[in-house]
Amino acid sequence: MEQKTTPSLQEDFLTVRPSWRSYFVFYAAILIFGIGPTLNPDAGINRPFGLAVSIILVFFIFYRRKATYYRITKHEALRESGLWGHTKKNSLPFEGIAGLEVRRGVVHRLLGIGHLQFRSRLAGQPDLWWFGVEDPLGVKKKIESFLPNPNQSE
Repeated sequence: MEQKTTPSLQEDFLTVRPSWRSYFVFYAAILIFGIGPTLNPDAGINRPFGLAVSIILVFFIFYRRKATYYRITKHEALRESGLWGHTKKNSLPFEGIAGLEVRRGVVHRLLGIGHLQFRSRLAGQPDLWWFGVEDPLGVKKKIESFLPNPNQSE
């Protein structure tokens, strides 16, 4: 799991990225589009198109993985996405967090990943989600140690 407890930015307590395993659906699509037309020429997709779709999906995975950061600072939880100065930030201040929950399905459990949901208690402020986090229970425990009141679950 890629976590930093002494990150490059002075204020960050924790920086996490989505796990490579969180893109398993895209890996399956890459195999289907990349190998499928070769194995079954009657599939209705020609080989060059299948390879092009596979290459686009590979670039998409690398872009999403490189461009997404989940951070805990002194005062808030953040989700940042984007590159080259065009970042989109979603944040939730600690005092606005009503609870922190781990969301996992069966496949997520098998892959050792999950989603973290920071439930908002602020009116008009949506919940903050961290998708595809490796070892979500460990990350949740670490985050709760940074929160002013570790017993935030309601």
